[in-house]
Amino acid sequence: MQALTLAKILATREGIRMTDQPPIRTPNVNVPPPPNRGGRSWGRLLLIGGGGCLVLTLLAVFAFVGCLAAIGGGGGSGGGGGQEAAAPEAGIGEPLRVGGVTWVVEDAKKVTELTSSYDKPIQGDFVIVNFTFTNEGSEAATLDTASMTLVDSEGRRNEADPDKFGYIPDDRNIFLENVNPGVTDQGQAIFTVAPGATGFELELGDADLFSDTHGTVPLGI
Repeated sequence: MQALTLAKILATREGIRMTDQPPIRTPNVNVPPPPNRGGRSWGRLLLIGGGGCLVLTLLAVFAFVGCLAAIGGGGGSGGGGGQEAAAPEAGIGEPLRVGGVTWVVEDAKKVTELTSSYDKPIQGDFVIVNFTFTNEGSEAATLDTASMTLVDSEGRRNEADPDKFGYIPDDRNIFLENVNPGVTDQGQAIFTVAPGATGFELELGDADLFSDTHGTVPLGI
């Protein structure tokens, strides 16, 4: 009994002693919060992206202006403002110089029948053109059907018909033959055309297959 009483007394004393001790205080240290970098990073990204878009826009504008300048002023150095020179034109019996050759359309007529000493007559709608061809170059030239195009009033384009070569007189059949420099040959071309077509003009080109230079002769038919 005495031992129990003594233990209680000791426990009471220890409790009083623990109560008398002041509480342990944590030192009040003001630690600043970490800086908010999220907004600054987004702002920087937006600034960089906006600058890139501005640069791309300016490059696109400069490229567009350059294209317009090339189209508008790149055609030539003369005072014509880059406009293409009009195709030369000549009348019946007049010389027409196109590249390295000179043409003279002697006459042209519409017929509905072709005759020949070798083939039977055929019926249809045809235009026959007699011409002279002079090679003005320094090498032999070969005349082919692509050098002559017959255009009617509706814009339909016709080339000389190879199937009708048998109806061309022998002395005028010069297609696919060499014409030497400085030589003039007489030729004839036959075109098969649409019924009722009118307003024909003949486009005559250079003998060079890689040239698109041409001149025009209105035929008056």
